[in-house]
Amino acid sequence: MQRILTILVFIAMFFLIACLDQKNEKKSAEDSLEFIFKIEDKITAYGKIRDRKAAEKLLEKVSPTKIVEEIFEDSRDSVKYKTVKIGDQWWMAENLKYKQGEAACYKNDSANCKKYGRLYSWDEAEEACPPGWHLPQVNEVETLLKNAGGVQDDEKKSLWHNAGYFLKSKTGWQDYDEGVSGSGFDVFGFSAIAAGRFGDDFLGFYYLNVGAWFIVSRKNASCRFNMLLMGFDSGNATLFSDDGSSRNDGILGKMDKDRYSVRCVKD
Repeated sequence: MQRILTILVFIAMFFLIACLDQKNEKKSAEDSLEFIFKIEDKITAYGKIRDRKAAEKLLEKVSPTKIVEEIFEDSRDSVKYKTVKIGDQWWMAENLKYKQGEAACYKNDSANCKKYGRLYSWDEAEEACPPGWHLPQVNEVETLLKNAGGVQDDEKKSLWHNAGYFLKSKTGWQDYDEGVSGSGFDVFGFSAIAAGRFGDDFLGFYYLNVGAWFIVSRKNASCRFNMLLMGFDSGNATLFSDDGSSRNDGILGKMDKDRYSVRCVKD
């Protein structure tokens, strides 16, 4: 529906521009195009608000009577983490902070490590989780998304509707245009935060407060790269997989060189 409305607006505005030109009005075609884009933004924002309200109605169905949480201490560096039970799984409710290889703090600022955790390469991530915990595999992330109330799209199997709303933290996410909140409801205490990512030497650190990228293990997986994605502009979550042939640089960047967040799941 939102796409149809957008198309109709563009068609209407096309004829508006033509009429304005014919009547030699002072308003330029550029001004008219800017007006079109503003209307499109409002339509998109309306869709975001509608989706958010629809997700809010589901809260009673997916909300646990009580969030089950514990504190875990990493014996390697004595860092403590909040952990939560979602279904039968125990997940870290904070991004991993352990110094594995060249894993970096955002902007190389230690204060960001405390808040956002470190950013890891795939090889580093596979070895970073503490004893008794491990980097989640694809089937474990699918279980998380199901237990969190996510609904897998019938056609685009990588897309899980509403899972982003239910797993994202209540604060720290950039607002969408027109003041629509990019934060989630944090129904289970998972508290996914928009910790950004590290690109190459040219891109550096970017997308803080915009997106969360969690590395998913490639062990026993058919694809070379697996990742759980959440963005400020959507209530969905995407369990993205890539076999290395398509090189989806626009989504994951140079996947084997870039760095992302890690959440560990209990053995």
